[in-house]
Amino acid sequence: MVRLTPIAVLLAVTVSGANAFAPAPAFGVSKSTTSLCMAEATAEKKMDMAAVRKSIENLNKDNFSATLTSIEPFLLNTGSAMLAKSLKRISRKAKEAGATVPADYTKDAKATAKKRAKQDAFIATKEEARVEAEAAAVAEAAAAVEAAAAAAEAEAAAAAEAAAAPAEEETPAEE
Repeated sequence: MVRLTPIAVLLAVTVSGANAFAPAPAFGVSKSTTSLCMAEATAEKKMDMAAVRKSIENLNKDNFSATLTSIEPFLLNTGSAMLAKSLKRISRKAKEAGATVPADYTKDAKATAKKRAKQDAFIATKEEARVEAEAAAVAEAAAAVEAAAAAAEAEAAAAAEAAAAPAEEETPAEE
């Protein structure tokens, strides 16, 4: 029979007690480094909000265009508040550096897609209304020309009829 010493029993209780309150590992999932974890560790670090703000803060005339091209992918996918604030900061730094921000910079941002679609629909309806108004004006002008031609034709016919009819002699009035 195996005889356990008090130290061995105490050690066994301590080790088993530590695992008693720890969650059991999920079946089939190991915490070891897998190729996916290693790939994430070696992957290029994506730009985050702090890095973008730091890049904007360090803008100057020398690195202006390079910095704008490096932060544009982040700004295209960011939210509307971050995009608006960043564009304000960039325009302020551009003014300080004496550079200009391109007119179409972050034009295709996801944050402004809904606004652009709404604006395009509004412009399309205004254009349709303008085309309809032009067509109505052309039709109205054509109707006015036809009416003027018909009036001139009627006047010419009346004048021709008056010229063709013999002039009635006036009879002297009796007194």
